[in-house]
Amino acid sequence: MSSLKRHAFAIILFLNSALILSVSIYSAQVTHRISDIHTPLSVATMSIQLDLQTAHLMLEELISGDNSITTSQISGYIQQALSSCQTMLWGGNLKGIPILPVQDTTVISKIENIQFDINFLKTLMDKRLSKRQESQPGSEADIEFDSHYDTIMQKTSDLEHRLSSLIKSERADQKRNEHISIILLTLLLLGMLAFSISQRKKQMKLVQKLKQLSTHDALTGIHNRRHFNTVLQKNWNDAIRSKTPITLAMCDIDFFKNYNDTLGHQAGDTCLTKVAKVLSNLLKRPTDSVSRYGGEEFAFVFPFTNGKGAEQVMQELQHNLRTCKIHHPNSNVSSYVTLSIGINSCIPTAENSLDSFIQQADQALYEAKEKGRNRIASSQ
Repeated sequence: MSSLKRHAFAIILFLNSALILSVSIYSAQVTHRISDIHTPLSVATMSIQLDLQTAHLMLEELISGDNSITTSQISGYIQQALSSCQTMLWGGNLKGIPILPVQDTTVISKIENIQFDINFLKTLMDKRLSKRQESQPGSEADIEFDSHYDTIMQKTSDLEHRLSSLIKSERADQKRNEHISIILLTLLLLGMLAFSISQRKKQMKLVQKLKQLSTHDALTGIHNRRHFNTVLQKNWNDAIRSKTPITLAMCDIDFFKNYNDTLGHQAGDTCLTKVAKVLSNLLKRPTDSVSRYGGEEFAFVFPFTNGKGAEQVMQELQHNLRTCKIHHPNSNVSSYVTLSIGINSCIPTAENSLDSFIQQADQALYEAKEKGRNRIASSQ
């Protein structure tokens, strides 16, 4: 290549580079607003909605008599929602996601308004908890609480819509400035497409992570009580329609308090994780499920399964657990961790009560404990 051609090529390369740099600088500014500010804010808004939905559900269950739920758990979710608002306003880190301070004045106003409403919702919650008998579903306190809750959820939806509008507006602004040559425009669009796909994947992962947190137990990794309630209700309704059996098996680790008192809570957590793994490895059908019911108690749901079939599975479970040989230094029945199991099975009809079905399984578990633990008892 001649010296003249080399100079001409260098000039063309320089001009192209300058054009690309110019477009890239502007594109980077818009990209920063989309990916580093508005998209994380949108995810944070979803997190607020999820925390409030969880707090609302747990409050209703607590008032209805579910003693496994504590007021501190509910307050924790509301506090997380308030912390998310604070992080959106001032920046910080939300569940591993870096959040930059919001700059749009309309968005700031909406977040501050939501933050104020959440604080008031907490006041209403405390009021309901202090007068539970007067705060049952349908009461004045219940209606007032639900009305304010619905208002907050609508405001968070409006905030999400505003953030979405900002992203759309900035993307439109970006396109209006794509007036360079066809080759540069094509390269830029390809780059933007790759970035957009990458961002979409990140968003999907974040949404999946939030869903995972809402349906899975943080310690053991298996499904939690909330997921158990949903799955059991669905399978119960399906069993009524199809006139097929459904079985519930409740499992409790024997003398787990002694285990914790002897080895400490950290060892207890490790034990729970190991047992949960044994339980989840037992599932052979996609329709079957196991959940952490509370503390050291677990629950299996077996649709299309009668009591005899479930009992065979539970016998296999006890065998698998014995094979693991998880040492228990202070058990009255074995040197290793064991389970007491209660089974209840039926072909439900519309007249049957799901609550009674659960109580009968729990009663069978109680009988297994009363008869010496490390055994299976059936309500049949």
